[in-house]
Amino acid sequence: GCSRLGMAVSRRVGNAVQRNRIKRLIRAAFRSARHQCHEATDVVVVVVNPHEPGQLSDYAQWLAAAFQSAAPRTERNP
Repeated sequence: GCSRLGMAVSRRVGNAVQRNRIKRLIRAAFRSARHQCHEATDVVVVVVNPHEPGQLSDYAQWLAAAFQSAAPRTERNP
């Protein structure tokens, strides 16, 4: 009945501190963007490219855009 988040963050992204920070930011962004999804949706985020952890707002915008782009597909295929 509710949206779920799955994550995989590769070792290539950085050390454990950076990977955990990215995961925390993605979880927080998911909690803030979850209300934009019309129905229960499973989201899987895979981070493989090395990068520095961004700001929470960056991840929130990215997830919000992903929810909006996925919305028409879920409405077409109930």
